[in-house]
Amino acid sequence: MDPSREPPSVLILLDRSGSMYTATTDRWTPAVSAINSVVAGHPGELAFGVGLFGAGVGCTGGSVSVAPAVNTADAIAATLAGDPAMRTGGGTPTSDMLARARSFYASRGGERYVVLVTDGAPNCNALQAGRTQCLCTFDDCVNTPTPWLGCLDDLSTVAAVRALADDGIPTWVIGYDTPELTATLNAMAVAGDTGRSTYIPVEDQATLSAALDEIAADLVSCTYTLSVTPGDPSYVRVLLDGTLIPPSAQTLPDGGLDPAVTGTFILEDGNRVRLEGAACERLQDGLTHELTITRECEPVIFG
Repeated sequence: MDPSREPPSVLILLDRSGSMYTATTDRWTPAVSAINSVVAGHPGELAFGVGLFGAGVGCTGGSVSVAPAVNTADAIAATLAGDPAMRTGGGTPTSDMLARARSFYASRGGERYVVLVTDGAPNCNALQAGRTQCLCTFDDCVNTPTPWLGCLDDLSTVAAVRALADDGIPTWVIGYDTPELTATLNAMAVAGDTGRSTYIPVEDQATLSAALDEIAADLVSCTYTLSVTPGDPSYVRVLLDGTLIPPSAQTLPDGGLDPAVTGTFILEDGNRVRLEGAACERLQDGLTHELTITRECEPVIFG
């Protein structure tokens, strides 16, 4: 029945502000290595893309550099390559980048996700309406060209994450060596609607790689679309690595599911097979698996 699986789109937004690379601290190189690793590890299962912010100068906004697609490992590696001293610099226009991600995703369907990797306080927003106090994130917030430019942009950033969630786009928030930003990043994580109540703290390549790998594993789809619509789910045969996967429920005429029938796959929407439990977990373990879905002949009853 030629089962197909549409890979979810995963847009990684990477902070390239000045604090990502200094004379004494290099967070950029480990971040690039971790991102390249997770993208290369899921070439056809997830549609990875990458956006960079700011643009390396002052408070210039970011952009989506590689659109989410399968097999983007080489394109993303090329985009992130280069001298860290030349790739980083400037402020952290996080709310602007999140808004750009939302605009980018507006014309794309399917499952869509954002993974934010940042090491700095969100700032670079001169239009912080309603604020009366400034928590300065620059060395000097008095002599900036525009008021509020160096002030913590927490409210707008949380709102930008929430706007993505309202569009059905969950956002994971990863804080790279940012214990002083716990309250802001936690608020962003809650708004991200991933089920987390806190952001994901990381401190080096190993912890960032582990965080990205865990997110990627959770996002590998366990739903397959069939080229034909079976008349009866009891005649659908699912094999995963040679093991028969029984149905977890029978589709009733009214479209509901019989909770008394248990197993490990569900036929839903007529032609979509969704694996559950251990079968789904096996698909998400990062290894190569063989899945076949066939339809057995349904009996013809002559009256």
